[in-house]
This record gives sequence, structure tokens and C-alpha cells, in this order.
Amino acid sequence: MNWKKTGGGNYILEGDGFYISYNPNPLGPETALVKDGKFLILDGDYEERVESFEECHKFFKDHLDRRSWWSD
Repeated sequence: MNWKKTGGGNYILEGDGFYISYNPNPLGPETALVKDGKFLILDGDYEERVESFEECHKFFKDHLDRRSWWSD
């Protein structure tokens, strides 16, 4: 899978029924795991490879110390 740039300056990586959104804001990058309209947002970059929603969700749960206050 390849990152696609959106019109708003974010990048998205599409999975099966979910996607990852990355905002490279120089004041503080954020990465969001998005499924069913819910956003789990972490501060910083997401460096893991996307294989499945379950693997991504585990990564995000394992890094809740980086959770953004924007998260659902």
C-alpha cells in the first residue's frame, strides 16, 4: 500500500475497511487510525506496516501514552 496525499495536506493509507491518516504538521505530527467514523489519534509518526485493522489497533493500544486529546 502507498500513502496518498489529500487536498488538506494529510496523507492516507487505505486498508480493508479502515484507513490511517497522517498529518505531518511541523508543530506536532499526528497519526489517526480511522474506522466506522471513529478516530484513534496518536501524537507523532506511525512507522508500522499496515497488514490488518487488528494489527494497527494493537499498535495504537500499545502506544496510548501518545494518545491525542482529539481521539474519540
